[in-house]
Amino acid sequence: MLRRLLVLLFFVCFILQTKCSFADVPRAGVLFLQIDPDARAGGMGGASVALADDAVATYYNPAGITGVKLVSGEVDYAHWLPELASDLHHTYVCGAVNLGEYGHVGIAFKHLSLGESVRTDEHGNVKGVFDSYEMAIGVSYAYQLTDNFSSGLNAKYIYSRLAEQGAGLEKGKGTGQSMALDVGLLWENILPELTITETLVSPDLSKLLGNRKSRGLSVGLVVSNIGPDISYVDLNQADPLPRELRIGGAYRAVDTDLVGISVAMDYCKGLVGVTKNFFKEYFDPKHGVILKIGGEITFLYLLTLRSGYLYDEEGDVKTWTYGVGIGPEWGRFNISHIPEQHDLALSSTTRLSLSFDYPLSVF
Repeated sequence: MLRRLLVLLFFVCFILQTKCSFADVPRAGVLFLQIDPDARAGGMGGASVALADDAVATYYNPAGITGVKLVSGEVDYAHWLPELASDLHHTYVCGAVNLGEYGHVGIAFKHLSLGESVRTDEHGNVKGVFDSYEMAIGVSYAYQLTDNFSSGLNAKYIYSRLAEQGAGLEKGKGTGQSMALDVGLLWENILPELTITETLVSPDLSKLLGNRKSRGLSVGLVVSNIGPDISYVDLNQADPLPRELRIGGAYRAVDTDLVGISVAMDYCKGLVGVTKNFFKEYFDPKHGVILKIGGEITFLYLLTLRSGYLYDEEGDVKTWTYGVGIGPEWGRFNISHIPEQHDLALSSTTRLSLSFDYPLSVF
């Protein structure tokens, strides 16, 4: 019964989400919800809908936390948009636990510090300073419906503090809050025979350092940020959440104890302000489409090199990304970087991640 409810909930949320989006909405609020936190994904252009199978799947696809063997966690940090400001900082902390026949649960905390701002009156006189930030606290649940197919759900509370009070004669505070859902599906281990697998050095080395859980192809689908609009001072000027539909694929081409090779791609479509021609516009890059594609190659389970490409026509973002991972798959430090480029807001952005996935494969 629980399995049927999760699948039914996904399709109900998708239908409601699509209908809610058929409106002339100028822009979305709380865009920090769309900041990719993970340095592994960051090095691969952000692609991770069908790739994440540990705690960070609480962000990319809640169905992916079914890959956690017992307990997994991750801490992510980025000095956000360093070319624009020196005091923007993004943090993501998450964890997930395997409850056996009861499914998998996860928690996550997302925070963006917007730094310090000066408060002035209607005449431009300085009245003080204040800090601005945005955050989200989420709880995830996922269930393995079959050996290869799983579904998951995120429920999150969103809080945005842009100012301590309204500007000028505005009443109230410059804060807003909302609730949102993410719903995801994941189909793994499709055609595992397509993966080249061979133990070339030592089975013990593979057991000790490796922790791969799926081979072949994986496909994921996520509808994110389903929830009521967020407002600040004026309830009549509420902004929609950055609702989005994401479809992703991942392929583990090689899985040996000498070399591992994976590639992934995500195709993302914003659901804010779309028209009734949604399905016609879905593959048109001029209508809020974002393409993320990347790959990684791992040597002896201990060193991973990554590269990817992020394409966003509407946001005028077209950039290569790069990344490195150090350590075995069950405990790894990852770093990703976007090179310096003229007129690119993401220029010189670096992400750092520290992750673990217990128990070790040797157990």
